[in-house]
Amino acid sequence: MSETPEVDVQEAKTRVDAGALLVDVREQDEYDAVRIPGATLVPLSEFRQRYSELPQDRNLVIHCRSGKRSAQRASRAKDVL
Repeated sequence: MSETPEVDVQEAKTRVDAGALLVDVREQDEYDAVRIPGATLVPLSEFRQRYSELPQDRNLVIHCRSGKRSAQRASRAKDVL
């Protein structure tokens, strides 16, 4: 599996506009406080159990507060499959 790229906000928007799904891996309380419109919440603590809910035919843009959780999930995506 190739290295998962880290993208800036503009690139994330470009990818979402092109059809990628924006997945927020923060926890519910963080999502309730501030969210990006259109993001799908799948908290990191539930990601493994809920991965099958995500479309398999679209690219994902995984987002969190600082980038640590999204990088962790993206780097371990093959573990979910």
